[in-house]
Amino acid sequence: MVSLSPNGRYLALNLWDDRGACNVCVLDLKTGKVERLSNLNGTERNMCWLDDQKILYMFGSHEGIPGSRLLIVNRETKEIEDLGKKLNLNPDPQMNLFWAPATSWEKKLIAFSWSSYPFPSRGNALYICHYDGSQLEKIYEEDTFIHNIQFNRDGSQIVLATRWLQEGIYRGKIVLVDLNTKEHSVLVDSTEDFFYNLDPVFISDRTVLFTSAPKSSSSNQKGYNLWQVDTKTRKIDGFPLLLQPEGSDRPLYLSLGSKQMIWK
Repeated sequence: MVSLSPNGRYLALNLWDDRGACNVCVLDLKTGKVERLSNLNGTERNMCWLDDQKILYMFGSHEGIPGSRLLIVNRETKEIEDLGKKLNLNPDPQMNLFWAPATSWEKKLIAFSWSSYPFPSRGNALYICHYDGSQLEKIYEEDTFIHNIQFNRDGSQIVLATRWLQEGIYRGKIVLVDLNTKEHSVLVDSTEDFFYNLDPVFISDRTVLFTSAPKSSSSNQKGYNLWQVDTKTRKIDGFPLLLQPEGSDRPLYLSLGSKQMIWK
């Protein structure tokens, strides 16, 4: 996964080392220099920028410590702050499971999904808070796994994907959450015409781009991997993008790697 800073100069990315650890690094697009920001023994992923200096991400240890942490690293000083511990969602910080953090530069908000460890059958909840961890609020709860969270341009809406196992088959859906009214609605349901591996991202105020190969011949655009849905009308259109090897009837899976958009 990669994430571009608000000023468009820095790219946050993951690099692996000989230990098998995956750490957050920053590529300076002006100089071409790559710098590793931490040396923690674990997996650091789902990076998103708070501003041009600080990066929020999820960390899972490789040293037998359960759960996952929500960390902020400073690009210049390399100082790391444990935001998840500050939020105090669990009396035992090692029993937190944080997933899919996202940020709104406009509203200075953070969104993330959370559950307690071990992962319960109950599912997990979507929370928002300010950059400093204040005004923590649970705004949506699911009996399933919440992932792939993103804000719209003005920070008034969130789009997310969910995934669950039903009778041995994975299901998924894309959900739109209005932060002003706290109402939510389903935009796309994989039980209808798409695979569960949905990957949504806002590309305009009312358009969500997502990836998924259609799973049945009922779609007139079979083989497309890239789709868009109108958040008002729920109309779904496919893009003329076919990633399918010659001679194969199975399209390749396309993933939208960056979860933050540079709005122009």
